[in-house]
Amino acid sequence: MVPWRHHVEIMRHTQSPEEALFYITKTVEEGWSRSTLLVKLKSDLYSRQGHALNNFARALPTTQGDLAGEMLKDPYNFDFIALRDKYVERELEDALIGV
Repeated sequence: MVPWRHHVEIMRHTQSPEEALFYITKTVEEGWSRSTLLVKLKSDLYSRQGHALNNFARALPTTQGDLAGEMLKDPYNFDFIALRDKYVERELEDALIGV
């Protein structure tokens, strides 16, 4: 069950019924709290979901290709790291390993 306030936030931040349904489904599947939902909404997860380029469909049997594609669907979210807007890769690496 999705709490009422989740529905309110989804309605405030989405542009289409398909996008709203995406966030409702993910909330149920992954048990998102309201704060997690807000982070996902603000980072526009719906638009970024599943856009990793790959050749799994051509290079692997169907079942394995689907599984490999599913593994890459969720983008990495490094919002917990404080970086400047135009950071270099080395800064990200250092922040991830806690240097």
